[in-house]
Amino acid sequence: MNLYKYMDENRIKNILVDNKIRFTQPIYFNDPFEVKLSIEGIATETDLIRFEKDSFNNIVRELYNEQPKLFRDKINLENFFSIIDKDMIMKEFRNIVKNENYISTIKKTFDNVINKVFGVLSLTTKNNNLLMWAHYADNHKGFVVEFNGKNEFFEPENSDNYIYNGLQKVEYSRIRPYSFLNDSKWEELLLIKSEEWSYEDEYRIFRRLNEADEVIGNIHLFEFSKEMIKSIYCGCNMSKENVKEIIQLISEEKELSHIKVYKAKVSKKYYELEFEKIK
Repeated sequence: MNLYKYMDENRIKNILVDNKIRFTQPIYFNDPFEVKLSIEGIATETDLIRFEKDSFNNIVRELYNEQPKLFRDKINLENFFSIIDKDMIMKEFRNIVKNENYISTIKKTFDNVINKVFGVLSLTTKNNNLLMWAHYADNHKGFVVEFNGKNEFFEPENSDNYIYNGLQKVEYSRIRPYSFLNDSKWEELLLIKSEEWSYEDEYRIFRRLNEADEVIGNIHLFEFSKEMIKSIYCGCNMSKENVKEIIQLISEEKELSHIKVYKAKVSKKYYELEFEKIK
């Protein structure tokens, strides 16, 4: 499968000279719903009852065992349990985890952590979508890069962490994933968007930001191999100077000589783009 990335004209040298591409933190996405927790609460009442039944006593035992020996010699575990007001503690605990301010804090903390941990490279299977040319390629003045999707760059890590599971397809839905925090699923949070975006046919790959090859302010760049690029599609509004620069860069670099270059033009008959090979 071939994959495409829409870019503005300022990224020409990033791609063809530096061979680096940006993985973007979710905070910079243009969709305000992206990678945002939508939760009713921290845990269901059933989960809280299960916690009270199965986990509470273990926590108290651990707390008891952490006390100095002198304390434990004076007060045995049974007496320690009698000191603990379980009903009062669980009542307070319920009040905390169901509090709107607490839930809001959880969401903000989650956002802060997420945007420090990983970046996302968004790709598509389409090179001729008019909306994406307008939105992501500077009103057709930019370009589209065609990548070979079989390159190892898109393969999963040797890891059990499925966030970094190589190329993953985005799903589209009218309904936001909405649940309790302990029931939230990573794949729903990271790979489901509004059906309004379905025209993008998006695929994603995730990378740890601390592994970036270059960091410029909040921009994290990752290197890729030159052989990964198959073609460059120049926008129908791209300047002659930028088209010339692309052809020159490819012609002068032996490792880029395999890359084909196309120029988009507006169809006379349909509301669509046609591509003419120019190299």
